[in-house]
Amino acid sequence: MTQRTYSFALEGGLDLTTPAATMKPGFVISAKNYEPNDEGGYRRIAGYERFSGQPAPSEAVYSLLNFDAGSGAAIVATNIITGATSTETAEVLSVTLSSGTWGVDAVGFLVIFNLSGAFQNNENIEVSASVRAVTNGVPAERGSTLSADDETNQRAAIEARRADIAAIPGTGSINGVWLYNGLVYAIRNNAGASAADMYVSSASGWTLVDIGSYVDYDTGAIGLFEEGETITFSPSTATAVVVGLSVTSGSISGGNAAGRVYLKTISGTITASDTMLGGTSAGTGNCNSALTTTTLPLNGKYEFRTYNFGGAISTKYMWGCNGTGRAFRFDGTDFSYIHITGLTDSTDKPEHIHAHKLQLFLSIQSSLQHSSVGLPMIWNAVFGASELATGDIITSLRDQPGDILGVFNRNRTYLLYGDDVNNWDFVNFSLERGAIEWSVQDLGWSFYADDRGIQNLSQTDSYGDLKAGAVSERIDPLFQKQKTLISDSIRIKAKNQYRLFYSDNSALIMRWDNNPYNNGSSAHKFMSIEYDHPVTSICAEENTAGFEQVYFGSDNGFVYQAEKGESFDGALIDYFLRLAFCHCKTARIKKRFHKATVQIDALDQPDLQFSPEFSYGAADQPPPTVFDFPDGTLNVGGGIWDQDFWGEFIWDGQLVGEALAYIDGQGINASLLVQGSSNYERSHTLQSLTYNFSMRGLKR
Repeated sequence: MTQRTYSFALEGGLDLTTPAATMKPGFVISAKNYEPNDEGGYRRIAGYERFSGQPAPSEAVYSLLNFDAGSGAAIVATNIITGATSTETAEVLSVTLSSGTWGVDAVGFLVIFNLSGAFQNNENIEVSASVRAVTNGVPAERGSTLSADDETNQRAAIEARRADIAAIPGTGSINGVWLYNGLVYAIRNNAGASAADMYVSSASGWTLVDIGSYVDYDTGAIGLFEEGETITFSPSTATAVVVGLSVTSGSISGGNAAGRVYLKTISGTITASDTMLGGTSAGTGNCNSALTTTTLPLNGKYEFRTYNFGGAISTKYMWGCNGTGRAFRFDGTDFSYIHITGLTDSTDKPEHIHAHKLQLFLSIQSSLQHSSVGLPMIWNAVFGASELATGDIITSLRDQPGDILGVFNRNRTYLLYGDDVNNWDFVNFSLERGAIEWSVQDLGWSFYADDRGIQNLSQTDSYGDLKAGAVSERIDPLFQKQKTLISDSIRIKAKNQYRLFYSDNSALIMRWDNNPYNNGSSAHKFMSIEYDHPVTSICAEENTAGFEQVYFGSDNGFVYQAEKGESFDGALIDYFLRLAFCHCKTARIKKRFHKATVQIDALDQPDLQFSPEFSYGAADQPPPTVFDFPDGTLNVGGGIWDQDFWGEFIWDGQLVGEALAYIDGQGINASLLVQGSSNYERSHTLQSLTYNFSMRGLKR
């Protein structure tokens, strides 16, 4: 009989609620580790790899360095070699002898990586200042030479670099991670679980941050002190520079102010009986404590913002809180806590933070506090600081279009209009719809998880508090099953994505397509992913070059860079998707399916298997057949000359690859399972599917 074809794009995402007979082809009914691609299709997600500021594992490249005159002790893997003349260094991956003997006349080549520069020809190779051999030529980088063990060497370089990256010292999970001024900061409980430590990324790995010291004071008067000035302590004669200060009770003008002064550059020994005297200011105060090291509280979950309350680049600070201690300000060097007037160490424990209209906002349970305008360290009502009561636990603070502050409670939502305490208009926007903690992210209006599904705040006007307002209707069974496990969320601006993470290592991806001409496809496309490590804290921020980067901390003390590399920190990425059953526009006609052709955009040959099912997997159907595509059988990886980057496509590769499976089955419809696993291949995109079939008669 004559064969027919039916083709359709693979798009729309996960759909768990549409009746099978009316579901559009191209949607999926189960999936793992694919995401909706920007240009359509389903893309296998990128990996993640451990991070500390040291060179990234996925960017490792090996080189070959020939040597002779090996008259010293043997060079072995992990040795750091140095060129005696060039002073350049490299780490050894492996050593191959072609002739001779070490200690006499060894000749061969080294596989090396982490080169600091270029070795010279005919220079001595040293290990720990001891000459071992002589270079015979200069290093040949991968790509400039053909090696029989190319793939083995490249993977060894990646894994050796991975092994060089350590976890943050301490115990327990990473409590917070943030990208600020091009550096990654992370917080973890110390080894003795007596406090938490802050670390910063560097070229040599994680470095402990010294967050300074403080002195408590009372009877502060005459203007007290200015940040940056040097104050003197009497009678000890010690000096220190003021980093930050707080007034927690009394008043400066009344001469009875009490609070805390945060200090750096300390000279001498400060005692509790000292008097503080200003340098550039006329401030005075009596010490109410000896010099005390500033520490971070144990546990908690940190939330951060980067915001500039001043007019200079130098006043763009990192602000944070964690629910177990006071909020803080940090500029990469100087650290000081924020003291809300009237609260003590035991009650001043903000859980959420935001900066809005030059005022710092902090939430403590149902109380919304804000600082004075332009003075985020001042929380005195005399200067415009204030408190707003919400009647429910606050779960997030986020800006909305129109310069409005969205205040999300667990079971209600407020909008704050106005500029400051003089004209605030605090509107109860929804009496029943609120946000699950750690689920709120901005994609224009805020998206967030509520008990009835994932919501878009802009749709509340149209649907009120009804379930119809949820954008996650297609995946509601999955959402309802997982909603109690929500642990964090991010937005990835470059992908128009909202990602909701769960404590069981899984996550939900939503791609928001705001294009009204999306060919009838859903504007909100969902897929499910699963990491090997749980996300305990995550951020997606731009680096100093303007590129968005994603980092997350986990329960093992490691920080990982997501959207980086082709593995889950060296482990396999398992992936699959089961396409919706397709009847090729003939719902009740029996068909013989002859072939399935999937168009694939890939730079490497994907490790794929196809497995078809027919007639909804009816009991009278034979067990599904698995179709493999051995290495080299898919023609992929092609590019366009003068448009694609050299080295990122295969010269004679097909521009769009095709995977053909002769499925040979019968039924009223067909569904294709695509699955695989890999830890070194680059992501591929499944673009479309074509079925070849012939008609067999009406299903009676």
